[in-house]
Amino acid sequence: MTIKSDSVTVRGKLSFMHLLEADDFNGKGKPMYKFRLTNLSDAAVDAIEERFGEDAGLGYKRIKFNEAYPEAGKYTGFSSSYPIKVKIDGKDAIVSGKDDAGKEMAKVLDPIASRIGYGSEAVVRIIADKSDNPRAAFIDIIDLVTYESEDEDEAYDSAAVL
Repeated sequence: MTIKSDSVTVRGKLSFMHLLEADDFNGKGKPMYKFRLTNLSDAAVDAIEERFGEDAGLGYKRIKFNEAYPEAGKYTGFSSSYPIKVKIDGKDAIVSGKDDAGKEMAKVLDPIASRIGYGSEAVVRIIADKSDNPRAAFIDIIDLVTYESEDEDEAYDSAAVL
């Protein structure tokens, strides 16, 4: 008899994030909160595959590598119908809440959470759901990369325009 660990904790970089609002994937399927964890180490890949298996079902691999984005290295993705808890340096930044109609929604506790950028380094605790599939219990961002707000991106120095 083998005993499976209840969780695996890995480090990587965040990309393709939908942490504040569920992504409806162009109106196809159920909207989901999601993110991709890239630049996984060999040890992280081994730990995930040992706990949850190499096959994610329907012929898909749990850990992938995209030749078009080699700088992302090995990666895996997570999605949830419910908001995913996000911490920044151990402090809650995004948690699950309810709107006035009682529907689950992401509740922002720290305004910087709306500017989490691609490449932010994070530690992710992965747990098994009731079907023994991997789910992100939380994301703890340990090296935050922010992007500028849209207003700042559109600003320019008119004297420098040629």
